[in-house]
Amino acid sequence: MAVSDKLTQAQIATNVRREVMDSGTLWVSAAELNQYIEDWQDELQNKLELVWTTATFTNTGSATLTMTDVATDVQRVDAIYWENRRLLEKSKDSLEQEVGLNWRAASTSTAPLVYYMNDSASVSFWPPPDSSLEYTLIFEYPPVLTFAATTNTHMVPAWTKYTATTYGAMRVFQRRGALFNSDKFLRYKALWEKQLERLRVLKQNYFPKRSWSTIPGKTKYETDMYDLQGSRRQYE
Repeated sequence: MAVSDKLTQAQIATNVRREVMDSGTLWVSAAELNQYIEDWQDELQNKLELVWTTATFTNTGSATLTMTDVATDVQRVDAIYWENRRLLEKSKDSLEQEVGLNWRAASTSTAPLVYYMNDSASVSFWPPPDSSLEYTLIFEYPPVLTFAATTNTHMVPAWTKYTATTYGAMRVFQRRGALFNSDKFLRYKALWEKQLERLRVLKQNYFPKRSWSTIPGKTKYETDMYDLQGSRRQYE
């Protein structure tokens, strides 16, 4: 499916209005419907992390970085490369178990071994880097997705566009107001959840290393457990 097959925010809104029979914007305002479409894209990105990007940052020896200084669209940190060397992720608990409590007072070093997170907004390095030197860092992460304008196309893959109308209609029927309809909301919710399951299967096909069927000697249960452990993120 070509990139040209993606829909703009305005086109998605038109499809939703056709579905809920509100072509004249009588019941749902444009601002409200556009927010639902934003939420649709965010929901897919949060659940499936379909879109990734990188950011290059020059660090002048700081032991802690605020992620908004690196990039404003960081959803979470997946990998950090320090001078072309990938740093390991550690929690504070694991550092205290493996290194001991004195790791907090470690001497400066030109080559940090790990990074850890105090919260979702900052990362810290251990051992602390040499504050007199500059270092090139590359961050790999799934980004936060937003529509800059109604004429912009959605940023998740083109083959996810068929879920947009279902999600938008579900939100319209869920809201309190003239179009509130609990029966229709539940039907659209069931359809949306079914579509999410189909997208997860498609994602496995697009990223074969995550699919249990392509890993010799691994059962689906073993692969799922490995994926859960490998993708776990600790913000401590």
